[in-house]
Amino acid sequence: MKIKTEHFEKILNFKFSENAKTNIDSYNISLTELDEKELSESVTFIENLLSQPNIIKAGSHRINDWNHGWNENNLEFEKTKDVSSLIPKYFAKYRFVRFDNKMYKTDNEKSELNMLRVLQHYVYEKYCKNNGFNNFYEFGCGTGHNLLALSEMNKSGNFYGFDWSSSPAGIFKNIRENINKNFYFDVFDFTQPNYDVNLKKNSVIFTFAALEQIGDKHERFIDFLIDKKPELCIHLEPINELLNEEDALQNLSIRYINKRNYLSNFYTKLDSLSKSGKIEILDAKRTTFGSYLIEGYSLVIWRVK
Repeated sequence: MKIKTEHFEKILNFKFSENAKTNIDSYNISLTELDEKELSESVTFIENLLSQPNIIKAGSHRINDWNHGWNENNLEFEKTKDVSSLIPKYFAKYRFVRFDNKMYKTDNEKSELNMLRVLQHYVYEKYCKNNGFNNFYEFGCGTGHNLLALSEMNKSGNFYGFDWSSSPAGIFKNIRENINKNFYFDVFDFTQPNYDVNLKKNSVIFTFAALEQIGDKHERFIDFLIDKKPELCIHLEPINELLNEEDALQNLSIRYINKRNYLSNFYTKLDSLSKSGKIEILDAKRTTFGSYLIEGYSLVIWRVK
């Protein structure tokens, strides 16, 4: 089954522009629903992973792993100057995705990535396109591939990447010299925010499956954003509070998030701040988009009051 723009529009309750439709249809996202045997085998595989006592936990102790991964992308990009070399290798690890409450297999190793691109089109067109925003900040930017995707949607914007690994500095230098001169990078630790970082006017901040790495240590970053007052804060992250533990597949995702020590109580904190009048939550929903192991792209959008 080829997933066209109309499928995404129905799930997201949104009409894309003609330009976005052209891009989305070009992604060639073709999915095949798992039969009963394949689904059972997949569930068993994930259950076995969850039973492993030494499963790798997320956290700052893994910074050397991220340095190694981003350096690998940087070396390839230096040779090829091809932006596809900036796609993190984990996107092609499994040929399965979650979508519209089901698990699917796919022959296209870019299916998960392209589904993320659909969500980026969605948040850009619905919340950024007609609001005059021209400064885009991604915290936990990795190789910068998400900012490059956003730069195709906004040709005149400025794009700022921040990451706790210093490795992306070389990547952003190459991007600035070869692709887009309006790309900038600096080191930033979610758990120890640098308040010398100032956000320009008309700014939007993004995180794309980056906060997941800090578990419950998100309060300082939220305080930083409240202090800096960007126009919008947009997060596509694994958010347990938006999933239903009574649903079998969602339950596996919740358990995997907990097992890996991924993001926890983030939406609960934002909801508390909203109720106290400090922030306004503009959107919070489960998109149904995800990878084999995790429904990792729930959406939360908020701003400081």
